[in-house]
Amino acid sequence: MAADLICGIENFKGGIWENCCGEGHLSKRFEQHGYNVVSTDLIDRGYGLSGVDFFKCDTALAPNIVTNPPYKYAKEWVFHSMELLQTGYKLALFLPIQFLESENRRELFNTYPPKTVYICVNRVLCGMNGDFTAKDKQGNTIYNKDGTPKKMSSAKCYAWFVWVKGFKGIPKIKWIN
Repeated sequence: MAADLICGIENFKGGIWENCCGEGHLSKRFEQHGYNVVSTDLIDRGYGLSGVDFFKCDTALAPNIVTNPPYKYAKEWVFHSMELLQTGYKLALFLPIQFLESENRRELFNTYPPKTVYICVNRVLCGMNGDFTAKDKQGNTIYNKDGTPKKMSSAKCYAWFVWVKGFKGIPKIKWIN
């Protein structure tokens, strides 16, 4: 699982704010790794404190932010997180490797270069709200010939992007599995 990968290589002193906690999949693993975790989400999915709009927060609820944000808001997530964090604390986002691409994110990487990008050697499944069944474009479950729901596969490569507030060096690329 993605949480196990990052916990095996990074230390988050003082605790974690998992601000896209959903049903708690990452939060629960972080807690099992011994972290104090503040779990929030905009939408009530049955775990953590719901109704918390990250972009309206003016202080961090824990020293480090570690989450899997909605990809379409990832750039804004980095900018806002770096405003909230204190110098020396970390932001770690689990994102598709394609986050490195795009002229649109060039300003972000110039302003806030990640300290380390950990590329997942093995493909990591990212189920929607913990659902790992394959879906068609309309969101309908795809079934195997024997009538059982087909499990999703991952054609995407993911990485953990880790920023440290105040870091101004050249990012390191590492591989994890």
